[in-house]
Formats: sequence, structure tokens, C-alpha cells
Amino acid sequence: MSLEVIIPVVVFIVVGCVSLYLGLQKVQFSRQQGNVLTWYKQTTIYLGITSFSLAVFFLLIGLYESHPEGDANGRLLLAILAGIVLLCGVISCAFMIRYFPFVKSKE
Repeated sequence: MSLEVIIPVVVFIVVGCVSLYLGLQKVQFSRQQGNVLTWYKQTTIYLGITSFSLAVFFLLIGLYESHPEGDANGRLLLAILAGIVLLCGVISCAFMIRYFPFVKSKE
């Protein structure tokens, strides 16, 4: 794999780890204070999930590009997996936007 693939993967993994850590730390601190704060309404947790999804997506695209041309089934499998992972990232991003503070919620 080339450096063009490795750098975004590393960046998205670091952003995902930091976001998940900060989101879970906020939930834990809130529960220690006696407030009920649900993890699925934390935008930082969704940012972490989206970042991990993008890291896996770039990794699969890098594997797709380095896969031999003659193995069409393997390339098709990598393309399908990349599409599924990208769809999961888009869904996570949609939930993240849903729970942003500027979006009025009826809950």
C-alpha cells in the first residue's frame, strides 16, 4: 500500500480514538454526577464511529487498488465491502447531525 492510503487511515484512526474516548469520558462523568446521559446522543461518539468507518474504507480502497487485475471476484468483494463500510459511515454521520445541539429535537 502506498503512503497516500496509509496517512488518511492513521489520521482517521487517531481522530476516532480521541473522539470515542472524549465521548465516553463525558458520559461517565455525567453519570458520576447523577445525570442520565445516553451514549447514543453524544456527537463525539458518532464522530469516532464515522472516523473509524472512513479509516476502514480507505484501507479497503487501498487493498482494491493493489489487488491483481486478474482476480475479478476478489476486487468485486473488496468494492462491495468498501461500499458497505461507507454506507455505515454515512448512517453514523446522519445520526451525528441529528443530535447536534443546533438541530431541534422533539425528544
